[in-house]
Amino acid sequence: MTEVIVQWDEESRLRFSSCEEGGFRRVEEEREPCRWRPRGTELVDDLTIQINNPPEAN
Repeated sequence: MTEVIVQWDEESRLRFSSCEEGGFRRVEEEREPCRWRPRGTELVDDLTIQINNPPEAN
């Protein structure tokens, strides 16, 4: 299983998990005090990640 997590702040993230039948399950999650809570989910056929402004290397 492949899992990709995209987190843009401390309280919100997207989690993509590969499905056995193909594609990915996209889960939008929000942070609660002790865990991540799902807010919504959908199946997607393909996953492409593009970084427009990568952080500078130190």
